[in-house]
Amino acid sequence: MNTKHEGPEFYATFLQDGKPVANGRTFNKGKAIEAIKYWIQNKTLEELYSQFGFIDEKKRQLEKLRSDINASNTQLLEIAQNEVSEENFSYYSLCFKDDNRSCEVSYYGYETNPRYIFNWDDSVIFETSGSDTKRLGSLVKKWVCNKATLSTLKMEFTGIDFGKLAEYYEQGRGIEGEFILSWDNIESFYREMNLDKKNEILQLIKEMRDKGFDSTLRAGQSLYTFILSRSRRHGLRENQDSVSFSFVSSNSAMEVQTQNGQYFIFDKIEYNNTIENILKTIELESID
Repeated sequence: MNTKHEGPEFYATFLQDGKPVANGRTFNKGKAIEAIKYWIQNKTLEELYSQFGFIDEKKRQLEKLRSDINASNTQLLEIAQNEVSEENFSYYSLCFKDDNRSCEVSYYGYETNPRYIFNWDDSVIFETSGSDTKRLGSLVKKWVCNKATLSTLKMEFTGIDFGKLAEYYEQGRGIEGEFILSWDNIESFYREMNLDKKNEILQLIKEMRDKGFDSTLRAGQSLYTFILSRSRRHGLRENQDSVSFSFVSSNSAMEVQTQNGQYFIFDKIEYNNTIENILKTIELESID
């Protein structure tokens, strides 16, 4: 693997009939030039691969990984999706998917071992990384094909942090679990911030949670702004109903604004009837 990182990195795309067929990155300038010369001498892609390990390096590693996992877990050959694909700008991922479960495998940056990201209904449930292809391939099969329960996986695959979300999905409360965990994350975010108003903000969030809004609304943030919505995923689409709480103005303690144009200024950060009415209104929106 190309892991020596010194000086500039050279990126080359190799074209055939005007269309890109391979690419590669290397810190070795000489190897980059040599590969280009080799290609324009009308060498085949296979010949290029045999001489230069950095060409399509991640793609080839994932193809080898796919082959090894399939060989030990032939049940994966029958699933809906089992392939290496290019996501964007020479970033490749290996995806195993069947019904509502999937696992995406990819290399991040210059990490030696691939990351395995396990999804349920397109939501990330847990992830792990490692070099033990046989063990992780078995985990992929049991997750994707066998729809194994979390309790079963925990007993066999010790040392992996399966997180909290899978338990909600197993109980049929997946979206609720995503919402609740989003509030956990927002609390952690504000605890780590060096803000004079931190304690008041955390108390506001606590009171909202005590009212049960953490199971019906998604919590998020943009810079220091606290945002609530009925968004199925993180990130709001244009004009999606939401409410934002800003705490950084020098003229007020808290400013509250809804997507439909309501705007309120408060001299204290505290839960009140105005906020409750806004949240109850958004709560009636469909999850989208």
